[in-house]
Amino acid sequence: MESWAEKVLNDAQKLQIETAVAKAELLTNAEIVPMIVSRSSEAREGLRGFVVGAVLGLLVCYILAEYFAIHGYSYVVLGTGVIGYLASFVPKVARLLIGQAELSRSSEIRAELEFSRLKMTKTKDHVGILVFVSEFDHKVVVLADEAIAKVLPASTWTEVCSTVISGLKVNAFSEKLIEAIGKMGTLCASAFPPKSVNINEMENHIIIKD
Repeated sequence: MESWAEKVLNDAQKLQIETAVAKAELLTNAEIVPMIVSRSSEAREGLRGFVVGAVLGLLVCYILAEYFAIHGYSYVVLGTGVIGYLASFVPKVARLLIGQAELSRSSEIRAELEFSRLKMTKTKDHVGILVFVSEFDHKVVVLADEAIAKVLPASTWTEVCSTVISGLKVNAFSEKLIEAIGKMGTLCASAFPPKSVNINEMENHIIIKD
């Protein structure tokens, strides 16, 4: 059975992304690391979505029961459970139930955790940049190490994030990620030009995790 990662990226696309990173880093001393995870939102958030879905299901079933003059509460309870359960498995519905604020918060926390795990602060000139993508949540976070963050504020990456998110929404993730990586290279080029000997301190391939 095809995994979520295989649905998002095949081997050829992974190679294209790696090539895009290498090409972007020819323009800059920055070290760009793309990463995608299945989701950042936690189980308790999904549970909250399920509960909200069940409540909405109850309301729908009540209205239908009244409309069709069905007075048995068992139908309402059964319908509520089925609708709430199914709704929790529909990504668009689940994201709506969890809420954009919670999705953003969870993705930012996970991005910071992965930034630390990958030791992004260990590059010689503190020029590491993590492009963190949460597939289920449809969220993108760009975190830059201190040298870059001092020169390029977080708002610099707004268009980069929007580009990647648009790819997730229309099933064109690899194409839009490649486009975003190219933009990052251009954005970093003037402030952080490549050195005469541009050592590649971080691997260029995309990191995939659950």
